Order: sequence, then C-alpha cells, then structure tokens
Amino acid sequence: MYAGFHYPEGMQYSVFQVNFSVYTNCTISMWSGHDWIYNWTTKSGRTQVLLNRTGWFYFVDANNCNNGMKVAVNVTKNSTSSGLSSDTSKKSENSSSPSSLVTITTIFFAQAFLFLSISFLFPSF
Repeated sequence: MYAGFHYPEGMQYSVFQVNFSVYTNCTISMWSGHDWIYNWTTKSGRTQVLLNRTGWFYFVDANNCNNGMKVAVNVTKNSTSSGLSSDTSKKSENSSSPSSLVTITTIFFAQAFLFLSISFLFPSF
C-alpha cells in the first residue's frame, strides 16, 4: 500500500516521516536529522511512500505541522507485494483490499491545503 501526498510544485511544503513524539508535539526542524526518520519531500509536488509493514506511520509538514498539516496512518494488514517482481503468483488474495487509509491521507492534506490557502488569502479569518 502506498500513501500519496500531493502539494503545489515549487511551494515550501514537505513530507517528513517522524516518530509519535515529534508528530504529537510538532517539534520538528528540517535541518536537524534527529527530529525525523526520513525526508520524503520531492520537488515535483507528488510523493508516494510505500507502507510495507504493519504499524503506525507518522508524517508531518515541517513548516506547517502546528497548523494541522500532519497525518498518522495505521497499517493493520500488509497487502502489497514487493512491486519488483512481475510474478503474479506472489500476489496474495488481499492485494485488492480497499485503500481507504490512502484516501483519508489525501483528503486530510487537501483540507489542510485549503485551510492554509484561506489563511493566506484572508489573514483576519
């Protein structure tokens, strides 16, 4: 399963994978590598992260975490194959399971982007 993040190309948005404490408290610094697990940010405005294990994944935008641009994804069942092999016999029956978590992630970031856009357009709002 993949988590997809879409943001305006060339804007100052980021996708950092962090631990629970940083996610909860928004104590991230882009320049301090000990605050985050991985920087998935791309210049294209599209980031896809393979969620290849069960458990929680935490993602934040380093500049806008305190404004709500963060998301937690709980993968309860791994339904992806490695993606490197074209052997269809390796695909499990679960490979067609719903990707509702990815949809929730996309909706969350869309709402956060709209919120920030309105905040910039109408500062007194």
